[in-house]
Amino acid sequence: MEGVNFNWVKQEFFSDESKKLQLKKGEVLLDPNHRNTRLFLVTKGKFQGYLSDAELGNYPVFEASENKFIGVYSYFSDEHLSYSKVIAVEDSEVYYYDRARESHSPEEMQKLTQFHISIVVNELYARQYFAKKMALEKYNDSQRLLKAEKMSTLGQMAAGVAHELNNSIGVIDGSMGRLSEFIHKCVDSHGDQHLREVFEIGKKGQEISSEEARAHRKQYEKIKGLTDGQIRKLTKTGIPASEVINTLQKDPSRADRINEFWEVGCTLHDMEIAAKHSTHVVRSVKQLGVTEHQWSKDVSINDTISEAMVILKNLTKRVNTTVFLDEYIPNTEACPGQLVQVWINLVKNGIESMLNSNTEDPQIRIASSHDAKNIIIKVTDNGPGIPEDIKQRIFEPSFTTKVDGLNFGLGLGLAVVQRIVTEHDAVIEVDSEPGKTEFTVKIPLIA
Repeated sequence: MEGVNFNWVKQEFFSDESKKLQLKKGEVLLDPNHRNTRLFLVTKGKFQGYLSDAELGNYPVFEASENKFIGVYSYFSDEHLSYSKVIAVEDSEVYYYDRARESHSPEEMQKLTQFHISIVVNELYARQYFAKKMALEKYNDSQRLLKAEKMSTLGQMAAGVAHELNNSIGVIDGSMGRLSEFIHKCVDSHGDQHLREVFEIGKKGQEISSEEARAHRKQYEKIKGLTDGQIRKLTKTGIPASEVINTLQKDPSRADRINEFWEVGCTLHDMEIAAKHSTHVVRSVKQLGVTEHQWSKDVSINDTISEAMVILKNLTKRVNTTVFLDEYIPNTEACPGQLVQVWINLVKNGIESMLNSNTEDPQIRIASSHDAKNIIIKVTDNGPGIPEDIKQRIFEPSFTTKVDGLNFGLGLGLAVVQRIVTEHDAVIEVDSEPGKTEFTVKIPLIA
């Protein structure tokens, strides 16, 4: 944790032996709706937080091990009520700081207040990591079910997995929402309009090219008093030096505060993107078992491609993306929602393959055209290629792989593509070699 030394905070606020609690495996630290004004620091062992559901029973929503905090939401909220049941999963030890009972000097309290923002930021990262972990566990479960039940029970399985994923993601989204609300209150109460603007810039995400970063760094290097670390972080924010030069020339130490507020905003942005991706994962799983969709006899294939690229906007920023749409393509009968999902899966797989293999100058191209019988869509990338021995299996529902940087994410995406293409009486082909992979989808025109 940056800004304030963690070891100092630990020694100053979380080392009083009279405020140490030792819990055996299975003992409860906090109960739901229990009033709590304590911030707990785990010094030994591990805890898990659970919520109860009539159908699912108790299911985990977070975990905390050594040097992690517990009770963050109830400590910071106005009501001071714990929202989950926190249980020691092994013999554990915690120290606590009670905001309702403690008294410290103004200088100490100022340092602790600065440390609060670091606690919240790290809590957001921890929740994001746990969300990914839970999604991976659910995915592994779904893979085992897919292999055991095969296609005959695929619809029923997909609905069950999607239900479980929805529960986990919903709980995590709710928790992040409460933490996000607190952060906004904290930023607003700070009273510094300039830092609030920095926070809002951070909420837009990290949108700076390598060329822009080099230009910004040169400008920041001209400001006296900034350390190399401060310059590096300021460059990452994408904020031009001209906008903060007066502030930094007067007080170079303000660089740390600028970086902190930008980092908090950027973290919230990343969490929102992760939530959108999680929703897409659930939708993909659901689509495996869904057979009824809204069809239309007058569908613009180009419009479905454009919609997919809007959804993939943040991902496509990481590669050189080209979209070529034949404006003379006639409309045809199709299910637009399903086709959007096809383009999302194909483009997303191509980009992830290039990024995971560290492809130099990664490029992806999606193009539409037509002939007398078909509308033709090609998705092409310059990634590592698909090995011949696995190319014939990539459309199988239970198949997932990571080979030479190739990563198909859930492993369910291309199975969804195959099913949708078949329902449209269309065909999908793949040609691949190192440096070029091209998926071609041919959708028949209405006779």
